[in-house]
Amino acid sequence: MSYKIRQLFLCVISLFILAACYDDSSNGIDLPSGGRVDTLRTSTLVYIMAENNLDSYSRKDIAEMYQGAIDVPHDCGMFAFVDDVKIPRILRFYNEGGVPVCDTIYTFSDDFCSSDINEFSGVFNWLLNNYPTKELNIVLWSHGSGWLKDASRERVQRVIGFDNGVNSPDGNYPSVKSVEIDELAGFLEALPVKKGFIMFDACFMQGIEVIYELRNCADWIIASPAEIPGNG
Repeated sequence: MSYKIRQLFLCVISLFILAACYDDSSNGIDLPSGGRVDTLRTSTLVYIMAENNLDSYSRKDIAEMYQGAIDVPHDCGMFAFVDDVKIPRILRFYNEGGVPVCDTIYTFSDDFCSSDINEFSGVFNWLLNNYPTKELNIVLWSHGSGWLKDASRERVQRVIGFDNGVNSPDGNYPSVKSVEIDELAGFLEALPVKKGFIMFDACFMQGIEVIYELRNCADWIIASPAEIPGNG
């Protein structure tokens, strides 16, 4: 075997060895462009609590997010946690060669109350462990009462979220649970990642009392002081 042939043979063997040493199942994040990164530049999680009479509206909003995925940069993440009349799941939206894609990247084994602050941790921890990001933007989607008094209960509500616990679009079950604003603030402050903005796709969440509770949770709070129409 000539010297040049031996050198070519060694080069080919080296390439096979290098390819075998590359572990594609590492903790890196697959990018739609075909590359990989350890940490996304920024991510947005839309946390949808729609196990209630907003179920049909959640499907419309998910369809809109799918259409908007065409504009998501490759090094950014766009996700939705969805708890509707089906088993809770996490979706990922991205642009694949100019085509919007929506993948279900995780399905939980059982239904749970998505408006229980103790369950928030499981969702956010899974996302941050599997798709680490330098900055996280959060959209909280559901019914909201802000700081308004509910005449039917004779007390201040100060809540967001609505989970009837029965995988039904009916909103009148007695087991309905919501998240208290102060509980939500404590959870968001403790998240181990920078929060760019928190947006409420829920009614009455721009009261000064709500914003004050959330003053240490993100750089920006985006909300409405009034009702938000389901089709809006």
